[in-house]
This record gives sequence, structure tokens and C-alpha cells, in this order.
Amino acid sequence: MHFSIILNRKNKSEQNLAYGLIFVPCPVFVKGCKKLVNIHPTYTPSYQLGSIKNLLEKENLDFPLNENNEAVIAVRDIGHGTEKDLKYLKYDLEANGFNTRVYRA
Repeated sequence: MHFSIILNRKNKSEQNLAYGLIFVPCPVFVKGCKKLVNIHPTYTPSYQLGSIKNLLEKENLDFPLNENNEAVIAVRDIGHGTEKDLKYLKYDLEANGFNTRVYRA
């Protein structure tokens, strides 16, 4: 699976950011064609908790925990991602203050 992730702060609708999470074979956050964060390139080909925080820091994004932040995950059935990766991604987003919805394409 590959995942498209849209981050949005409810009270700031102009901040709507889209990222991809692809597995090649290790998970990598991308924005367009640019690779942003290679998640544990030598450790494991699985999603690792704490990676959302790394992405937010890398992109210098401020999504305070006490606000109504939203994350939408679109799941595409291609690539090496698994249901476990999706579960961890969703949990990681929620641990960072995002209300999360999942859609399967």
C-alpha cells in the first residue's frame, strides 16, 4: 500500500498540506517527487511510531495538540505498505493531535 496524507488545521483552512508515504522498500515521506524523510533506512521496512513528529519538524509545521487538526489518509493498494503500517500511521497522527479519517481508493 501507499498512503496519501492531507493535513489541515480546522481554523486555518488555507493551511492544507499533502504528503505521500511510499515504501521503496523502506517508508519514505514525499512531497510531489521530492523525498523528505526516509524513515529508518537501515532498520526496518515498516512504519515507525514517531515519524509524524519527524515530518512536522522537517517541514517546520506547527499543529498544536490542543487544536482541531485533521488528517485524511487515502490508501492505495499498490506498493509494500501493510495494514499494520496503516494502523501505526493512524495512531501516530492521533498521538500528534490529529482527528484522522481513512479512505480507500
